[in-house]
Amino acid sequence: IYTQTTDVEIEVNGMMTYDRAVIKMDPKEVVRIKKDICRPL
Repeated sequence: IYTQTTDVEIEVNGMMTYDRAVIKMDPKEVVRIKKDICRPL
C-alpha cells in the first residue's frame, strides 16, 4: 500500500523513491485506478 507520494528516510511506502528518481507505479495505472474508484455522484 502506498500511503504517501514519496519515501522518507526510514519508510519505503511512497509512490516514488526518497530521491524521487524512480516512480514505483505506472502513472497511467494510477489514473485508471483513480477513475475506477472515484466516480462522480
